[in-house]
Amino acid sequence: MEQASGNQDGTQNQNDAQNQVLLLQTATAFNPAAYNLPQFRYKHLPSSEVRNAWNGWIRGFERVMKASSITDGSMKKIQMLAMGGLELQNVFDGIPGADEESEESADPFAVARTKLDNHFSPKQHESFERYLLVLDDVTRNGRTD
Repeated sequence: MEQASGNQDGTQNQNDAQNQVLLLQTATAFNPAAYNLPQFRYKHLPSSEVRNAWNGWIRGFERVMKASSITDGSMKKIQMLAMGGLELQNVFDGIPGADEESEESADPFAVARTKLDNHFSPKQHESFERYLLVLDDVTRNGRTD
């Protein structure tokens, strides 16, 4: 009977040691979600502010990834979409070719980020840009050719 009790104590000590190791591993492993980076929400913003909001959010996200020691491009892309929320996921899913991973692009995060950067950058309207150029020329030189 005493032998069985000794085995149970040994098993209990082993389980306690394993639980302590697991707690230490969990405590030292950084969870990006614990950083409380807000989701990227932009639909309520004026269109002129979306680009700056995106730049600020992605900078914060990259800091979280750095603090988390996450360097794998696929994992960073998944984390970006998960932490970014549904608005960002819907935009990403609507960009043609954004989710394609090819052998020539070594970093899926870099490809996804570039596509999102392009999406959130101000759109250029060529005829309006030309109008502004002519207007500037007229106001500077007084010419109306």
